[in-house]
Amino acid sequence: MSSPAERFRTAIDLHEAGVQMMRLNLRRRYPGATEAELQERFMTWLIGPDEDVPGVRRVPWPRS
Repeated sequence: MSSPAERFRTAIDLHEAGVQMMRLNLRRRYPGATEAELQERFMTWLIGPDEDVPGVRRVPWPRS
């Protein structure tokens, strides 16, 4: 069985891989986009859109 530290490291590695995959996906989907446009799209994906989205409930972080 893996230790909590090993499981945490695995979670971090998976997160980093997912971030890299999404960045590559955005580059493929929007080949003419500037770096700034790609970064904006990435951040919208990462933290969600500014406006309310039906079915999405935002919660404060960190939770108290």
